Amino acid sequence: MRYNKIILIMLMLTISSTLISAKKSDRDQPIKILTDNAEGDVDASNVQLVGNITIEQGTLLIHANKVSYKAVTGADQIINTSGNPATFQQVLDSKDQQGKNELLKARANSIVYNSKTGNVAMQGGAHLTIGGDTISGSRIDYNTITEKYKVSAGKNKRASIVIFPKK
Repeated sequence: MRYNKIILIMLMLTISSTLISAKKSDRDQPIKILTDNAEGDVDASNVQLVGNITIEQGTLLIHANKVSYKAVTGADQIINTSGNPATFQQVLDSKDQQGKNELLKARANSIVYNSKTGNVAMQGGAHLTIGGDTISGSRIDYNTITEKYKVSAGKNKRASIVIFPKK
């Protein structure tokens, strides 16, 4: 049980320290994980959370039915969340036009993050909000390094993008 706790802490530190321009102070906050089941390797190279999952760390909040983490090589990780839908939200260090910290919200049936490339792939009812800007479609690919996105509509559907002008 102690090893699972260490593995989960390492997983959550990896998630919160690598995604987007997340609020830096979140990294210093305790990680709170609620899950029905957890399983992993002692070396933290492979971790599985299953059930009604809630993960909190500072302003970071994740809800999912399944979270898997796999260390590929060195510091490269692949983090896969799924749910009905899986959701992620976090206050960013970037400011909106009123000087308030922007809020990032993401939801999709599946969210896959690759730390090496910075790619986040959201599939199935994908929706991404950063500040007031929103992107919706069947699939959204977003790069946390370049901040570029690609959105695809499903069959006989249309994607939606709303971007507010920056002043």
